[in-house]
Order: sequence, then structure tokens, then C-alpha cells
Amino acid sequence: MEIYTPSLRSMNNRERCQDAALFVLQSLESIPLSVTWNAALCGGVICDPNFVVSGTGVCIKYQSALQSQRLLWMTERFIRSHGHIADATIHRTLQGIQC
Repeated sequence: MEIYTPSLRSMNNRERCQDAALFVLQSLESIPLSVTWNAALCGGVICDPNFVVSGTGVCIKYQSALQSQRLLWMTERFIRSHGHIADATIHRTLQGIQC
């Protein structure tokens, strides 16, 4: 399992969150859109360090949106404005159901 921890030095920190299934964030008050999008596309868990260590923190689990067939259309304007989301979507879609 790949772990994405943007601010925690003691855990395996991934520079790109596209391949992660577990997202450990210092606070879940303002979750980055790229993290939410990736977790929603392929399923994943977003949690805080307390949940990982003791099981008493905050945890959000997403079911994979890619398990069912969908058509997604992105305009050129959207791709230019939200390149990181478009890249993550394309990356995950090319992986298909293997997420």
C-alpha cells in the first residue's frame, strides 16, 4: 500500500498522491482537492496521524468511483485551470479497475 504523507517526516512520504491508497494528513479540516479527488476515484482512506497510531483519530473512507463505468468529459479550460486534477484523473483512468 502506498502512503501519502505531505507533512509527516516519520512515515513513508510520497511526492505524488496519485498512487496512494492511504492519505495521512496533519489535519482533515481542509483536505487538498487533489487528495480528495484521488481517494474518491480509486478508493482510499484519508486520516490523521492519531488514527494511524491509536485508531482514535479521524478517518474518511472512499469507495472507488472507477468500479462502475462512467463517462467523464473535461474541457480544455478545465484542464488548463486544474492541471493537477486532470493529470490525476487521466493517470487513474488509464490504470482502470486495477486501482
